[in-house]
Amino acid sequence: MVVKMVKKTAVMIAVVMTALQLLWGQEMNIQFESSYDGSEQSAAVYVPEDVAGRKVPLVVVAHSLGCTEDQAENLGWYELAEKEKFIVICPKLHGLNTAGGTSMGAIPAQRDILDAIEYAKNHYSIDETRIYLDGRSMGGMLAMLTALKYPDRFAAVVAGQGIYDLELFMKNAPEALREAAYPELGGPESDGNRWEYRRRSAYRYARNSRYVPIMMWHGTNDTFVAPEQSKLMFEAMEEANEYQRPVAWRVGSSHCELNYPPEWAWNQMKTYENVCENGFDVPHRFFSELDYITDEDVTVFYATIELKEPERFGELRVMLRKGELIVRGKNLKKVTINGEKIPATWVTKVKGDGVEVEWINPR
Repeated sequence: MVVKMVKKTAVMIAVVMTALQLLWGQEMNIQFESSYDGSEQSAAVYVPEDVAGRKVPLVVVAHSLGCTEDQAENLGWYELAEKEKFIVICPKLHGLNTAGGTSMGAIPAQRDILDAIEYAKNHYSIDETRIYLDGRSMGGMLAMLTALKYPDRFAAVVAGQGIYDLELFMKNAPEALREAAYPELGGPESDGNRWEYRRRSAYRYARNSRYVPIMMWHGTNDTFVAPEQSKLMFEAMEEANEYQRPVAWRVGSSHCELNYPPEWAWNQMKTYENVCENGFDVPHRFFSELDYITDEDVTVFYATIELKEPERFGELRVMLRKGELIVRGKNLKKVTINGEKIPATWVTKVKGDGVEVEWINPR
């Protein structure tokens, strides 16, 4: 293909380069602004050949401890994306106190995942009903946390050999891992950093698992992240969600072998779509009842939550009864219900039971 450029302006070059990338299929390094702290962050993106003009799925890869945005390529996600025609994005994570290699599920790293998704949606033709998240080890920890806190953003998630009870992990982890994590966590658990340990422990958000499909895997001979982490996480999720899929155990497998490759993760996720029932006239999954927990102000499904006190979990409970949406909870300053995200005619009244509630965009 020959491309003629009469006037080599920066805009023309950018347009041509974008077209070539979409046609040829290659990795790109992109930058975006963090919604957490405004810092400039980066990610590696792979766009496969021949996807221009059609919507394709997006797979977000959360990288492991000591790794960076090149992990998706190193694991083989690019080759699979070329074969199956989906876009891959792997953000370079950053933590609260350290760089991304030791971010340990920090809120800035969670935002890196969400910001990478927004970048992809704004720059590529993404099928927003098929956005997936995958991670292993520290990436599995982050994938689980992000999925449980933002269950409305994903069609399905795979979390492998993750740290789900940070307090327990740090008591029993190999010394080298503890020493690597302490700068990010502020040292061993104490009164001064206990909240960070708790808010980064995914098992505390297990009740949210009923709102997004999450698949787990772990090697039974893992000496870096003990199998008890996945066992504990599954038991907590099963208590909240009787349909939770059991852990896919790899008997005899260690932490650092390939374990389940991208093909396995993709096959678990690819049939899931983040869609509502026919006739519900909202774009994604809808739940008429919510029992949700969060560590920060957040918008999830049709509710925007403002917490009353910091460093305490907030709990939201929503019930729909004969057209009346009843909102309850703990440590909630205010809850805003967005009627545009609720099927038309379902709700005729919104009521707060011990909680300040605002109803916007009623239909």
